[in-house]
Amino acid sequence: MSDPATAVFIAAAAVRSLRPGDLTREHRLDALGFDSLDRITLAVAIEHATSRIVPDLVLATARTLGHLIDHLTTDPEGTP
Repeated sequence: MSDPATAVFIAAAAVRSLRPGDLTREHRLDALGFDSLDRITLAVAIEHATSRIVPDLVLATARTLGHLIDHLTTDPEGTP
């Protein structure tokens, strides 16, 4: 999947049993109910969809879906 935003929305929706179209960049991970295990599951799903790494630091500090999207769109290697 080439679009990072779509990959993040689909992955987040799958983890939390939501509809991808209902999610926005502004959705907070904590408000969506993501705990630490959910974040790991989310990172794995994003990595499978995009073939890009979501580093532990990015995963731990991301507050919104937009933060994850920004990482994928601004870091050309998808690594720290």
